[in-house]
Amino acid sequence: RSGSTGIPSKNLITGPLLCGRPLLTYTVDAAAESCDIVLVSTDDEATLDYAHNHVSARVEGIRRPAHLCAATTASEPCVLHAIATCSIRPEDDDAIVFLQLTSPLRTAAHIREALDIYRDSEADTLVRVEPGAHCYFAGHGIGRSGYEPLRDITQPNPPRQKLANLWRENGAIYIASAGWWRTVGTRIGGRVSRYEMTSAHSIDIDTPDDLAIAEVLMQRRDT
Repeated sequence: RSGSTGIPSKNLITGPLLCGRPLLTYTVDAAAESCDIVLVSTDDEATLDYAHNHVSARVEGIRRPAHLCAATTASEPCVLHAIATCSIRPEDDDAIVFLQLTSPLRTAAHIREALDIYRDSEADTLVRVEPGAHCYFAGHGIGRSGYEPLRDITQPNPPRQKLANLWRENGAIYIASAGWWRTVGTRIGGRVSRYEMTSAHSIDIDTPDDLAIAEVLMQRRDT
């Protein structure tokens, strides 16, 4: 959508550049290499033009209606709108790969690997994850300055090597069938499979600092 609070216009073709390219292009190009149809849902005219004129005929622009463009709008109704608007027939049960544009280091190879795991596991949904043992040291904020740890603080902190192997969800790749989306309407649920990726590939662009880190990681990857 055209509105963004952390980085203005970050997801648009006219938005900030990452290594000389708009953030949007990394995801669309990766999807065009790995998926049969790529739907770009947006209310921005320049981004629609980019989708319509993409070098790959697989890419389609979907005009997102105004009621799905508020800052508080969840992604799920936008995905459902795109599915209902595009060329997927009601009787089709394609795998729908939901890609958020804020993960530019996610490649076509990653998407293909995730699709293979989803199909082989016969899961209802798949989510991309990264190592997250540090989540053990987490808690709730109480009032203006209070903190309530989730762990048992009557016991000494364990060394990192002894922590349970936790995984943190990353919004880079979600996969579910078209049927799941139509009947359940959520990106994750039922029998869930995971696709593991490194933290370096999992950076999510929300702030200018994230964009600067992604620039360094992208340059390192290309050298």
